[in-house]
Amino acid sequence: MDSYRKKSSADARSILESGISTLDALNTSLAALPFKGNDALSQAESAFVATLAEGDVEKANEVVDAAYKVTRDALSMGSNHSRTLERFVNLHVPQMGEHIKMTVTVNAPLVSF
Repeated sequence: MDSYRKKSSADARSILESGISTLDALNTSLAALPFKGNDALSQAESAFVATLAEGDVEKANEVVDAAYKVTRDALSMGSNHSRTLERFVNLHVPQMGEHIKMTVTVNAPLVSF
């Protein structure tokens, strides 16, 4: 059990230490997309409608493909990070006990999270 705790600590620490570089990489990926600003989705939709109006419905949409890949990878990474952090919490926070008021008081915020 101790080896699992050590591994989960190392994995959680790795996520926390690489957080800024991960966000920088995501921002860079999103900045590479051609549409910017608060109306980026509206711009992308207008471009897609214009492509459809040309009559070529089989034509690939590079913008949507690029956005999909960035989004898919970010969601997958976020899901993996969430499971890793959940495993860390489960291995390091004592189980909540009904008969021990201190344990309930300390763990209640974590359980609601």
